[in-house]
Amino acid sequence: MLGGYGLLGITAACAAWASLATWSVTDPSLNNATPVVPRNVLGSWGAVVADLTIQTLGLAAIILFLPLAAWGWHLVSHTAPNRKKGRLLAWPASVILLAAALAALPQ
Repeated sequence: MLGGYGLLGITAACAAWASLATWSVTDPSLNNATPVVPRNVLGSWGAVVADLTIQTLGLAAIILFLPLAAWGWHLVSHTAPNRKKGRLLAWPASVILLAAALAALPQ
């Protein structure tokens, strides 16, 4: 039963990464009204998800979905990570700190 949830988590993370990999600034999204067909692999939904994550986190959006994939892998392989609460609390903090560090780099 939990293996199915794990596969769902891994699939969701891979779909989010695919939408990020095919993100285009010209795709229609919540802040870009254009009549063109989205070039994103996941269509309009993927264009919106990719645009929101890129606009808010920049390059740090790449690691945003890494814990979801890791948790899915743990559910599929029936293993339990150590210090679950600590890792869950560290996840958003690490993404925000990485976004700040990447924003400080020169363009």
